[in-house]
Amino acid sequence: LGDTVMRGAGVLTAPTTVLHRWQQEDAFVLLASDGVFEVLSNQACVQIVGECIDKLGLDKGLPAGIEALMMAASDRWADGLPMEVKRDDMTCVAIAPNSRHH
Repeated sequence: LGDTVMRGAGVLTAPTTVLHRWQQEDAFVLLASDGVFEVLSNQACVQIVGECIDKLGLDKGLPAGIEALMMAASDRWADGLPMEVKRDDMTCVAIAPNSRHH
C-alpha cells in the first residue's frame, strides 16, 4: 500500500496505522489504499462489506463484499470527476479471523 511513484512529488508512502485490540463484536478488519478512502467514507466501506456478509454469510460475503467495495469506489471515481482524474490506484484487503478467506 502506498504510491511509491509519487514519492518524488512529496506524496508520503507511509500508511496511517492504528492499534486496535480485537473485540468479540469485530467481524473483520479492512485495509485499503487512498484510492478507496478518497471516494468512500470509512462507514460506507464497512457498510458495503457488512451488507454482503449479512446477506451471504462470512465465508462468501467477505470476498463478495470486497468486490462490491471495489466496484463502488470505481464507480465513484468515474462519476463527476474531471476527465484527467478518472481513477486512483485502489487496493483492498479484508481479514476475518473466523473466515476461511483471509
